[in-house]
Amino acid sequence: MGASLDVTMFLAYSRVSVAIVLLCFYMFPAMVAGASALLGWERLDRVRGVALVVALAGMVAVVVGGPDQGLAGGIDLIGVALALGSALSQTLFVLIARRGYRQVPAEQAMVVILGVSTVVATSLALVGGTLATALLPLASPDLLGLMLFAGVFAAGLPSLLFLVGIRWIGGVRTGILMLAQAPVGVILAAAFLDEAVGPIQVVGGIAILAAAAIIQRSAESEPVVASADPIVSRA
Repeated sequence: MGASLDVTMFLAYSRVSVAIVLLCFYMFPAMVAGASALLGWERLDRVRGVALVVALAGMVAVVVGGPDQGLAGGIDLIGVALALGSALSQTLFVLIARRGYRQVPAEQAMVVILGVSTVVATSLALVGGTLATALLPLASPDLLGLMLFAGVFAAGLPSLLFLVGIRWIGGVRTGILMLAQAPVGVILAAAFLDEAVGPIQVVGGIAILAAAAIIQRSAESEPVVASADPIVSRA
């Protein structure tokens, strides 16, 4: 699922705007909530429903509410389908991670998941004739250091914590809390890339934070995962 998510998302980026990709991808919390309710795993009660609606509305405001952002331009249906495919991959990952391979510790499971994604990406680069480009960081110490930093702190560690979160508090709550990525990304872009932040984005960010507070205050608690996962059991 990790490999298919990455492939479909990057292909979508090549065909449609970043805003459209993000809007499609961040439908996955709603998809997780619906599937979990249908499977009888997590009840979509009023609190979770309100938090989900508020978070999705806030995410839309953050993504398209910037001074220089929006959804202008033609819509490439293939690009939209690819972006929705990445959301579907994320949904399946959350659902499988919630109930599957629970006896495998989170760090070991994530090593296998990221390892498979690496093999798939390398194979695609080889088939596509771009392997030499993919190996460029190995010839540049500065680029290699940046790649290792990004791999550990922007991919590896967040992926591990994401899996732990799914197992610990459930897919619905984790998905809603994950929507905080949108306002955090806007804040970082403003701080490091001098990108302007619009008032609609501020309102959207506040809405997402409010949704996080709502879901965390929900009276319905999630069971702590079994002690087979050492990371969670130590938390």
